[in-house]
Amino acid sequence: MALPTVASAARGHVFKTTFGTPCTVEPCAPGTLKEPAGLAVNESSGDLYVVDKGNSRVERFSSAGAYLGRFDGSGEFEVEGTIESGEAAPTGKFEFPEAIAVDNDSASPSFGDVYVTDVGHSVVDKFSPTGAYLGQISSGAEANPLGELGGVAVSPAGTVWIYQLSGEIDGYENGSANEFLSSRVSQASGFPEPGFAVDPEGDFYVVASFAHTVAKLAGDGHVLTAEVPFQSSLAASGLATEAASGDVYIDHGAGVERYDAAASPLETLSAEALTQGSGVAVDSSAQTVYVADSAAGLIAVFAPRPPSKPSIESEAVLGVTSTSARLEAEVNPRSEVGEGPTEYSFEYGLCASLASCAASPYESTVPLPPGTIPADFAIHAVSAYLEGLQPASAYHLRLLAQNQLGTVDGEEKNFTTQTAGSLSLPDARQWEQVSPTDMHGAKIEAIGIGRITQAAAGGGAISYAVTSPTEAEPQGNSNLVQVLSARAPSGWQSRDIASPHDAATSISVAQSQEYRFFSPDLSRAALNPVGAFTPSLSPQASEQTAYLRTDFPAADPTAFCAQSCYRPLVTAAPGYENVPEGTSFGGYRGSEPDQVRRRLF
Repeated sequence: MALPTVASAARGHVFKTTFGTPCTVEPCAPGTLKEPAGLAVNESSGDLYVVDKGNSRVERFSSAGAYLGRFDGSGEFEVEGTIESGEAAPTGKFEFPEAIAVDNDSASPSFGDVYVTDVGHSVVDKFSPTGAYLGQISSGAEANPLGELGGVAVSPAGTVWIYQLSGEIDGYENGSANEFLSSRVSQASGFPEPGFAVDPEGDFYVVASFAHTVAKLAGDGHVLTAEVPFQSSLAASGLATEAASGDVYIDHGAGVERYDAAASPLETLSAEALTQGSGVAVDSSAQTVYVADSAAGLIAVFAPRPPSKPSIESEAVLGVTSTSARLEAEVNPRSEVGEGPTEYSFEYGLCASLASCAASPYESTVPLPPGTIPADFAIHAVSAYLEGLQPASAYHLRLLAQNQLGTVDGEEKNFTTQTAGSLSLPDARQWEQVSPTDMHGAKIEAIGIGRITQAAAGGGAISYAVTSPTEAEPQGNSNLVQVLSARAPSGWQSRDIASPHDAATSISVAQSQEYRFFSPDLSRAALNPVGAFTPSLSPQASEQTAYLRTDFPAADPTAFCAQSCYRPLVTAAPGYENVPEGTSFGGYRGSEPDQVRRRLF
């Protein structure tokens, strides 16, 4: 049996290469990088946009690292070796560009367009995929000019979000003019710092000072996840989210930490070539992560982990008895979707002693045939059940997992079965399940005062009290509920025998429980119902009184009585009367004046 776990579907990444050429001679030539910062990916073309901060421009590269062009807001831009001219931004050439984002929503009017924060001019400029100027966002809430900018991001639905270091987060629609939509303020603690991202659910990630933390915010700005889970010993220098999974990537200079949407760590991306990370971007289509290194003037590329032999993440032996045990493990197939499945099996064998297990053979295998896991990079929980083991004996086991790239052996695990007969019964007796398997939340009361627990003399039935009905839609009960269980050829059967009521009853203190006595075989019982008189209980009854209940025919305990089960012990009903009219029994006066309640018990 194999089940994928929820939180471990991360494939992981490995360092692949770097691209870009550091600028060593001023003015910097096209295609070279000086202090690269923000990164963004066009997931349709695979192109990577790099904010070349030291040169106040944006450069475009292919997914393979080939230089494709540049733009800077001046109206002049390069497209694959050709210099083109167009409209310039009202504020002119970039002054300290920092963050960048791409609209990857194929249904958006601005699909493929690029947004760049021009920190020096406190605006966000908009460009076509090749760098032609399209527009500018310069104001936020109440048409106030934008302040110091901390980041820009585009949601998977195409909404543009601008983060100001005042904590204000403004949203804009995805049309050509990017009209203002709404504003909210970050409730994260500390002083805001550059770094901003939005996930597929519309939640935000922002960077704050003090503990170098990253906070996850809801759409209205309140903190969803405490900052501590994202804490790092170094300040976060870049943020990105993965559109497909919602995972967040935090660049902290020496590496990139990856977390899932619940703030659980998934992996750390690092490489010797990465010295001072300054920006991160994720291509969720290609599962590739790009990291800008401002010191080296390069872009580090982390590719998805390639297929390999399976990995065994954990193994455990649980529920060991004298003759059985449950085996559990976790396996990552580490294979591409579409490849053949991974097979797994547990090998196990008997050892003369625990010390000799390492040299002992594995005699048996479960399951047969081997279990299978579909091809992917998720972690799957697998299990098997061992039966027929020898009591008080040592065993060892290991898990084998195999795909088309090879076989791996798990760690050897040892265990000892329990001693047989540690809880034996006399006269070859056996334990049996008597009470219902579905108790509907009721608990069985222990033997004690105020309730009856009685077994039939022949052992074929037992009655006991429970805290509430064990059946759906009970006909009524007060205080504890009496249950009758009887043995049938197929096993034990049970029935609630609390007397039915026409109206709700309150808890009875003075009268304790309904049932007072049972016959030796439990086929009959004497009871005094609680609450108001219930005429439907028996046509022979004239008022509230004690009853004799027929539980089942003496010869068949499982033939539970279904109708005409109750006969009043005292009645004045015409045709059934068994006491002279006006007879009064010893008892107590109720709350109503001059009312004498007959009480037999």
